[in-house]
Amino acid sequence: MVIKKSFLRILLFFSLGCCSFCFKLFSQPSEQFAKANLAVFLNQSLNDDWKMGKYQSFECSSANELLFKFSFFDRFFCESKNKVAIGCKYEYFESNKNRYFLPTDNIIQSDNMLKYLIGWKIDPYVSFSLNTQITESFRKYQNSIVPTSKFRDPITTQQGLGFASILIKNNYSLIETSLGATTKQIRAKRYTLLTDNRQTKEVEKYRAETGVQMRFDLMHKFAEKVEYRGKFDAQLNLLDKKQWICNADNEIKVQLWKIFGILIKLELTYNEQVSKRIGYKQSTKFGIITSF
Repeated sequence: MVIKKSFLRILLFFSLGCCSFCFKLFSQPSEQFAKANLAVFLNQSLNDDWKMGKYQSFECSSANELLFKFSFFDRFFCESKNKVAIGCKYEYFESNKNRYFLPTDNIIQSDNMLKYLIGWKIDPYVSFSLNTQITESFRKYQNSIVPTSKFRDPITTQQGLGFASILIKNNYSLIETSLGATTKQIRAKRYTLLTDNRQTKEVEKYRAETGVQMRFDLMHKFAEKVEYRGKFDAQLNLLDKKQWICNADNEIKVQLWKIFGILIKLELTYNEQVSKRIGYKQSTKFGIITSF
């Protein structure tokens, strides 16, 4: 009973301390910014010829982004980029009567960075990111589908510490870069492609990496309704200096009329642990694109 009372007192004081800190933190004059991007796309096709036979497909996808920026104590600047994208594609082949329901976009991603503004060209930062899937993903193999991942399997978390700089910032362009040390943890239960070491007999379900990361974030407005955004990052594993992980995400958004527009995306990935080839994913979509 005494232990319970002591625990409750400690919990009470801890809660009051947290509330006091939050009150002091957010009662300071600060610069705050929040933006949400919403996109919904539909795609339908029907085919009947000598090349593909009778084939029909229907795809629906949604990509949502939430961006937070705020500063406090005049020296600290926090930025949080969160993305949730999910899509489903239905395919039917008349030749073999096969029907497939496959997810297309399937990702939960969160990138967070806290910078200490020292007034120089570079600012020290700490960062945290998370990456996983919303639902189960599949890969089509011959006349069947093979599951490859699902929610939190695998899940990747990453922490970073280094220096960041804004190279260009005006009404039309923005180029940000960062360089620092990074640690990464990959956890899996069933789908161990990213965690398993092929040189051992055992199947590893956890993988930790330490390395160096360089990153570029770009934005450029070609016109009032035409915008390009890009994100490039390269990571070198210090334990295995021959192992590189590179990602390049490119996106061009064209706002045609009111809330309707075209979104062109090209994603490039290179991970020596998974494959020696460069993986890519390209798409051109028309639908509702809006932000608020």
